Amino acid sequence: MSPNVNHQKLSRRMEFELIRFVETNRLGEVFDAPLDVHLSEGEVRQPDLFYIAHANRSIIRDRIFGVPDLVMEILTEVQDYHELKPKREAYEAAGVRELWIVDGLEKTIEVLVNNGREFTSWARVHQAGPVRSKLLPGFGVIVENVF
Repeated sequence: MSPNVNHQKLSRRMEFELIRFVETNRLGEVFDAPLDVHLSEGEVRQPDLFYIAHANRSIIRDRIFGVPDLVMEILTEVQDYHELKPKREAYEAAGVRELWIVDGLEKTIEVLVNNGREFTSWARVHQAGPVRSKLLPGFGVIVENVF
């Protein structure tokens, strides 16, 4: 089933902010689903949004063959929560450096940072206030503007 309208609105807002920051600072590329990301042999995901630094641009071909630097997952339906655990585990094992979980039901944004073994929570903001990236200094969003 395709994403619902709220999912698409949240995705568009987050993508706009990420693209604006990445392009202004000439840092790399931002992509959105549906686009296959081959994290490893047999492990293919389609993150809602993801960023690949210029230093890693060799993974960009007709599909992505490697690990994005930053991934964003948007949650707006109960099924999204069930799908998050295996996605998170796959991103963690592959070495995604930063994972943003944008929760449209709880109205929270959580930023997880991979310490080389596992994700740890860098920031979690509920309903109001700024949330910032550790990977991309200077990038952040105001949570209430997203929701």
